[in-house]
Amino acid sequence: MSRLPSISSASARLVLLGVSLLLPACAGSGAPTGVPTGPTDTEITEGHITTDHGLSGQGLTLVSGDNPLSGASWTTATNGYGPVELNRSNGGPAASDGGPLTVAGVTSTRGYGVHAASSLSFATGSQCRSLSTQIGVDDEVGSRGTVRFVVRGDGVTLHDSGIVRGSDGLRTVTADISGRNTVQLVVTDAGDGTSHDHANWIQPTLHGCEVAASSGPALTPEQFGARGDGVTDDTAALTALFRAMNTQSQPVSFGAGRTYRFHRTAPTQFTITRTGTTITGNGAVLKVIDTESVSTLWYGVRIAGTDITVQDLGVDFNRARRPGTTSPSGQTAWFIDGGSRNVVLRRVQALNSPMDGIYIRDLVSTLPAASASTLPTGIRLEGVQALNSGRNNLSIVSARDVTVSGGRFNGARGYGDGPWAGIDIEPNRGSDVYGNRNIVIDGAETSDNLGSGIDVAQLDNEGITIRNHASHRNGGAALFLSPSGTITVDGLRASSYGSVTKAGVVAIVPSDRPGATVSLSNLEIRDTTGTKPSFFQNYVGTVTLNGLRASNVATKTVLGTYQPTAVSNVYLDGVRIR
Repeated sequence: MSRLPSISSASARLVLLGVSLLLPACAGSGAPTGVPTGPTDTEITEGHITTDHGLSGQGLTLVSGDNPLSGASWTTATNGYGPVELNRSNGGPAASDGGPLTVAGVTSTRGYGVHAASSLSFATGSQCRSLSTQIGVDDEVGSRGTVRFVVRGDGVTLHDSGIVRGSDGLRTVTADISGRNTVQLVVTDAGDGTSHDHANWIQPTLHGCEVAASSGPALTPEQFGARGDGVTDDTAALTALFRAMNTQSQPVSFGAGRTYRFHRTAPTQFTITRTGTTITGNGAVLKVIDTESVSTLWYGVRIAGTDITVQDLGVDFNRARRPGTTSPSGQTAWFIDGGSRNVVLRRVQALNSPMDGIYIRDLVSTLPAASASTLPTGIRLEGVQALNSGRNNLSIVSARDVTVSGGRFNGARGYGDGPWAGIDIEPNRGSDVYGNRNIVIDGAETSDNLGSGIDVAQLDNEGITIRNHASHRNGGAALFLSPSGTITVDGLRASSYGSVTKAGVVAIVPSDRPGATVSLSNLEIRDTTGTKPSFFQNYVGTVTLNGLRASNVATKTVLGTYQPTAVSNVYLDGVRIR
């Protein structure tokens, strides 16, 4: 990881000067005004095929019961103005340029922002009973905009909202989708043109889904002799369960709320490899027994397969109650290995790992890998909790198309010299030469980590997107970025920072690969007590900052920079800095 160059006395004096002297490239003299209109009737062109979030052309991975639809894979998507936006408003013509989904002052973290004419199609496979969603015109267009929301199943209209105006607020609709193989969410212009037609599908959810196993009932640990009482050593039963899981075409279901204790019998304790495996944890936890040493390499659950879904299952490595050294050799709760494709971890827990909570890396290949063909690809972490890990709560080392939607990655500390990050996006120099591409962190929280909330470092990181991020009380920085490729940050709430070890609460520092583009917008930093600036930039590349609100910060020099930065809309305690 690159270190900051030494600061000359002249440069040091610059940091202490006011922002207006530091940043001659500041854009504009006032906050943006006006309402985004979208295209006029004469500007409409064909909708865009949307692949920005890696969701196009994929089938749904459903489990029995209710399934949140937003963030799920669509088969096709078109949109009248720019791409469909995931968990944000439509905004303008570019990807990721919208704000929070907001209707009548109510902000939502889950849904789709679209613009008439728009269509999203999902392959539900006749497995679900109904669909519910809230609808409305986004507040970014004020009271303007008139649209119709239409739900179709296999081409048949199942619900038509009638005209919805910008002044109408939120509505809730439901549609019976029983027996429908395809469900389509359509927004039209209500017959009066498409100007201002920014529409939101809020918290769309499939209900009553029935996903049958290809043969036989669900496998359970109890069938193999497990007790799940939090006391009994269930290692043998769990080993037999996972062996059966990989050889039989059946789903797996754990006892609701039970704790299954286990000890080490192999370097990788449990492995999931069978295509199409579905595991429902029902809030159960697999917990390491107290007497197991932490000083040897050990993976708890390893995934190396295709179309695998695990939900509501925890792995607790119990590091505080286990003997061992202060620098364990590497023990990780969840490991997503090379060869993994279309893997969903939904509301799983990775607790108290001696090293990493969740580790995503290709170790199937001989390092350095000869190609990117075996890297974990199409990985989704939805509402995951990775807490109290010894090194990083989530490490993304070599992967393609990883989406982290929501979740908490808090409390990393204890292993060696760190980096103790909530989320560490960092290929290993010289071995993970194909690195990471298209990583999206959306709506997650990283707090109370000894290191930074999110680290993006080393070579071979391209297409990193961080949205709507909450980051509090981390010891390193909220965001520590050492760019090697495009990084986009849109939406950060950071608070309660003291003496951070990095150059600022948000720090962009040199790397071995200059010239990348870094775009930041909608940052909020408040309640700091340390001496470092809220924003620091020393990277040689194209860096833009549009929107930073600092309040109750100890260091009134909000921006420290040694490299050019295009800056606009920066406020200190509500007063705009020019």
